[in-house]
Amino acid sequence: MKRTTIAFGLLFTALYAFAQEAPEPGSDDRSPESGGFVIASEPAAPDGTAFGFWISARTAYDADVPNPAFGRVEGGGVFFLGDFTAFADLELSSDGRYATTAMEGYLGGIWSRITRGGFAWDSGWFSAKAGRFPHFDEVNSPYSLFVNSSGLPADLLDFRLDDGRFFFQSRWISLSLRSEEYPDRGAVYKVLGTRVGAFTFGIQDAAVFVRPGSGFDLAYFLVPWSGFMIQHIDSTPGAPWYRDQNDNGILGLFCEYDGDPFSAYAQVLVDDINLNRWFNPGGHMNPDKIALALGGRWDSPVGRFGFHAGGATKYTFESYGNSTTDEKYGYCYTYDSSYTVSGETMPLFPEDNNVGFLYGENALAFRLEYTRELPWFSLDASMEYVVNGERSPANPWHDEVSAPDDTAFLNDALLEHRIFTTIHLSRDFGSFALFAGLRAGWHVNPSGLRASGDESDFPAQILTPIAGGRPIFALSFGVKSSVSFPGPSTPRR
Repeated sequence: MKRTTIAFGLLFTALYAFAQEAPEPGSDDRSPESGGFVIASEPAAPDGTAFGFWISARTAYDADVPNPAFGRVEGGGVFFLGDFTAFADLELSSDGRYATTAMEGYLGGIWSRITRGGFAWDSGWFSAKAGRFPHFDEVNSPYSLFVNSSGLPADLLDFRLDDGRFFFQSRWISLSLRSEEYPDRGAVYKVLGTRVGAFTFGIQDAAVFVRPGSGFDLAYFLVPWSGFMIQHIDSTPGAPWYRDQNDNGILGLFCEYDGDPFSAYAQVLVDDINLNRWFNPGGHMNPDKIALALGGRWDSPVGRFGFHAGGATKYTFESYGNSTTDEKYGYCYTYDSSYTVSGETMPLFPEDNNVGFLYGENALAFRLEYTRELPWFSLDASMEYVVNGERSPANPWHDEVSAPDDTAFLNDALLEHRIFTTIHLSRDFGSFALFAGLRAGWHVNPSGLRASGDESDFPAQILTPIAGGRPIFALSFGVKSSVSFPGPSTPRR
């Protein structure tokens, strides 16, 4: 069990005591689109009942995937009934990134996955969903810390209470289940916040745990305390309610300002903090495991400009381990740094595996962005610089068997650097849209896999920068369409 300040947990209760008038809650309109485009993923919700379909097809070239020239098709159906919505979305691609589907004899060389499938209910102040969904952080940032900003799909249960003044959300996330290689793991992400004028203040919390057979924990999901508090109380030695558990508790704070024409945010995540530097200076200086993000946007007369920065120290999001223990509660979906495609070992990068910050541990990123609605198309452009050192979400302390002394951050002998520009163009014709994208830049010391120095204790490989350089280049063109069929009118509440 980690040493972390109890003050975060107490703030969960303190926020309930505050009261003032506030506007009606807003909606989160973020939706993921492979290649970076954000286009409505299904027909617009009607006032009554309806059934709709959507489909997106693209042809692309990407130098960073095994099959650089590939095609991708995404599509699905959606059913609306008052406050209730059902989804079923699928993705197919020939880029060679993952193993092909079991129907390879019919779809040779194509892999597929269910990107969204489940049920959602939204009555205004209360909303819930169950199934497989892309999901996002409370903080709308490309470098959000608690939930990966790329919207990776996951099996989840989620509910939210929001009266415009206060909001509380709890989300169980299945990390791995019925795997031959990894234990049954899950996480519960919570957020509690309040709105004060143009400001939003909140506390975020994530508990990560191993639960054989389900990867689920009812107390973490339903009890509106922080996971840190639940674990410490429920694991009280000698108490009748004692539960033998040693889970990962991650805590954080955020503040957002949503004004006109400026908006800004700041977010902090604490996975572990070295309290010995204040309370026991002669003791072991365990590494701080901390992540920070900040940024803002300006709606100018010529478009929206944005700046974002985010980073995390080495070992953040990792599990705890030593020569006899591996708790396996790393904040990632697959408890590994590699996977296999057609017998070949492939690196599993944080962008595709981390539950939290997009680039994972031991990383720092900066992003400039510009968006504008032009007469003939929508423009979304950005420039990004990313630097990272060694990373391994499933190998505690990397080459060390136990916690090293003091905090580490980008102090490896060799670092990876990426600088690239991304441009997205889209043109909407109602139920039909065209889009194109370009990503270009340079990659210095791209990461590959190497064996761990403590392989006998922790076999997971380490993502490490390898000397060299190569261009970053990706180009795509696509089309998207949706259609809906209205049913009998059913007034929405």
